[in-house]
Amino acid sequence: MDEYLVPEVLKTTIKKVRAPGKLVEFSRTRFYFLMHVIFISVVLLIQSPWLLSTSTMAACHVNKLGPEPGIGLRNRGGRNIKNSGTLMLTYKVDDNLYEDYVTRNEVPLSQDSINIRYLSFLPSVCRVDSFEGNYLGYIIAWILFFVFTTMVFFIPNDTMPKNSFIYFSRQKPFIHMIVK
Repeated sequence: MDEYLVPEVLKTTIKKVRAPGKLVEFSRTRFYFLMHVIFISVVLLIQSPWLLSTSTMAACHVNKLGPEPGIGLRNRGGRNIKNSGTLMLTYKVDDNLYEDYVTRNEVPLSQDSINIRYLSFLPSVCRVDSFEGNYLGYIIAWILFFVFTTMVFFIPNDTMPKNSFIYFSRQKPFIHMIVK
């Protein structure tokens, strides 16, 4: 009689029962990877129009007045500019003149032209055609996201125990964590 009880006890302890009303169940590790896949997918979706963008040269200067002959670069107040973080770009697409402001990204203030990328379907939007202008911001954001999520998910503490499961449901709370 005891041999019949053992398999029944094992069946009830091993049996995995999903909580009622819950749509999807993820373990802690799968939810961690799901978050990173979603983050990287959103970044690739944002970057996809820029992969099909067009490149051109733009005139760049620190302000609308531009360099003054014999005096050097000056701002509107008349003071000399030693280090400005913003460049004003002026570029021409299909006989239309566009202006845009971008971060300088260590471009020398004396440089008068720079290579940019603009969207073919929206030429008024541009960015500097460099690693910093195209990818560095997203890489830094992903590194910060990676560090914070790794700390929350994998440092041993009570925030997210090893045997925790994340559930998504149709009613509030939409995301729910249960420790099994």
